[in-house]
Amino acid sequence: MRCSSCGAAITPGGRFCSSCGSVVVRTTVTPDHGVGPDHGAATVPIPTVPPAAAPLPGHARRSPSATWAVLALVVVAVLALVVGAAFAISRALLPDSPSASGSVPAPSRSVQAPTAAATPSAAATPSAAASPTAAASPTATRSGSDLHPDVRDLSGSVTGGQVAIALQELVAGVNTGDYPRAYAVYGPRERATFSAATFAANKRGTRYSDLVIDSITPTPTGVDAHVTFRTTQPAALGPIGQTCSLWSLRYQMIKVGTEWQIDWAPGDNGYPKACVP
Repeated sequence: MRCSSCGAAITPGGRFCSSCGSVVVRTTVTPDHGVGPDHGAATVPIPTVPPAAAPLPGHARRSPSATWAVLALVVVAVLALVVGAAFAISRALLPDSPSASGSVPAPSRSVQAPTAAATPSAAATPSAAASPTAAASPTATRSGSDLHPDVRDLSGSVTGGQVAIALQELVAGVNTGDYPRAYAVYGPRERATFSAATFAANKRGTRYSDLVIDSITPTPTGVDAHVTFRTTQPAALGPIGQTCSLWSLRYQMIKVGTEWQIDWAPGDNGYPKACVP
């Protein structure tokens, strides 16, 4: 049997022509008609398509340019995601930076008040701590030329300084003839023993000097202030006709409001003494 397409011999029982590949079509006839198994066989050429070139059903082939375009879009999208993520992380880590907030903070301006050390008046004025008089005694000195410069407190206590202020009023009042000022230093108990007029008459022409507070002793009603001082006075007013006397007294002081007053003033034995020339 031969191929009807190319005429090449066909292998018995073969389904394709070994030369051109055409399909062998066989027609089977019963033996009574004298036709054998291979009689009536014909080959029908069937165009063949290489499997690789045959497109899949429902899928269109893409050109190379379209493929590259898709890849480029994917790359651009990935880059955009990376840049966006990096920007978000930078803002989260640096919330207060100028680049994150979009504005540059204005520099702060502070005004420093001038200190006392830089003030000319404070530098030129000597402090109480630097004053020799204040260093020697805690006594508060009042202004005025009538205060006696020799009133000192050697007790070393705060109360002693307060008592010294009252005794300076006594000294200043007597020395300047302002007897009501000096009389106001005495408390009710002492005032009951002499009037303001009697006090003025007995102190006329008297001057105090060298008043020193030696010690301060607390008492149930106030403090006892032991003081020594010198007075000069007319002989008619001095003890036993003395014109210069040395005194040693224990002033019993009470506090009335914010002021210390002399409540009683007993003297030490043997005083007052006449000054030694």
